[in-house]
Amino acid sequence: MNPGYMTLWIVMILLILIATGWSEWVGAAAVNKRKLTIIAAGCIVLQPLQHMTAFGAISVEWHASAVLLMLAALSAVHGQSLAESKWYLLLCALLTGVIWGCLQKMYLADPVFYWLDPRWDAPLLGGLLAAAFSSKAKHQFAVLVFSAVFAEINFAVLSGGRYIGAVGELAWWDGLWIAFAAVRIISLSFAILRSIMENLAVFFMKNKRSSPE
Repeated sequence: MNPGYMTLWIVMILLILIATGWSEWVGAAAVNKRKLTIIAAGCIVLQPLQHMTAFGAISVEWHASAVLLMLAALSAVHGQSLAESKWYLLLCALLTGVIWGCLQKMYLADPVFYWLDPRWDAPLLGGLLAAAFSSKAKHQFAVLVFSAVFAEINFAVLSGGRYIGAVGELAWWDGLWIAFAAVRIISLSFAILRSIMENLAVFFMKNKRSSPE
């Protein structure tokens, strides 16, 4: 599959869900739709703009669209709770990014022992870790955005200069949206399971009270 197709597919599904009233399920219930539209349009317009930075033999290519998304991720968690959670979220993003990048490097060296697909496994694992770290959609989004950035940098470092990190290229966007889709599916599955367990607990409690001794 060509880079960018997965991003287009997932984003279209998310937009359909948001437009049909399922914003809460995709984690966009509290998001200002106007701001979301501006950010999306900005990412599309800024995608061709890029800048290369080098640290010794390590080179990373930054797309302006990814920088805008990083700013959006920071604003998503900005507020009173940021002082309590910013270091935790940063640590979660760093840990997820290290694991994500290491898995990418391992598959590049020998793409044999993969689970679903060498291009999908690392983002799926990133989504799983983000779901374990936080149940809030805005925190998950911030963790995944920065972990995708850290993963690309880590991949470039582990490659010893043979690979140029590309933060914001189409393949990077594919990985990010795969991870986001995974984290929302996992979170919703746990939410549904918890709701079922709570309803069952209430049902059994009512039956226990109504049953004769």
